[in-house]
Amino acid sequence: FTDAGGVGEGVWKFTLDLASGYHNFSIAPHQLHLMGIVIHTSELSPPAITSLRDSHPHCEDPESDLFYFTMFVLPFGLAPSCAIFSDIITALTASWRRHKVCGEPVRLTSYIDDCAGVMGSPRAALVLSVELTYEVYAAGLTLNEKCRPCPARAFTFLGLVVDTVNGVFRLPNQRTLRLSIQAEELTTATAGFDRI
Repeated sequence: FTDAGGVGEGVWKFTLDLASGYHNFSIAPHQLHLMGIVIHTSELSPPAITSLRDSHPHCEDPESDLFYFTMFVLPFGLAPSCAIFSDIITALTASWRRHKVCGEPVRLTSYIDDCAGVMGSPRAALVLSVELTYEVYAAGLTLNEKCRPCPARAFTFLGLVVDTVNGVFRLPNQRTLRLSIQAEELTTATAGFDRI
């Protein structure tokens, strides 16, 4: 965030975070036959087989001893999933940037499922936050509890505290403490080794 793009005393920001990531996007019906997994009963423990038979009886083919499962949404682990997800979110972010809110141009950034908005007044930031929240739900997407929709001058985004009053990025206290502990443990663990 540069000063023109939003760090300074008059800058207000908010964050939105999508819940369920890739699972927000459905697979096209004509491609569902490509989105399945098969598990043979020999790969499962007896309690797992019993559990699957109880909860998903329609997924078992008793003649082949196979369970068939189909993904109806974009799965994690599929090679193109990240690119597809990013393309959709980037397109949404680009379309939102073309608008004005309270007479101000919308300044918005996104990284995978995290989004941050930057506006010059708390009112404009709140209006944009409400409008984006509405549009996210209207698009069939969901938000999770990590969202900070109320405008603030300091907030956490992508694991960093963004302080717009002082114009700095810093690590949250818990992360700094954890890094200090890990550095001390590493120093202790390598104390007896000769330096190369």
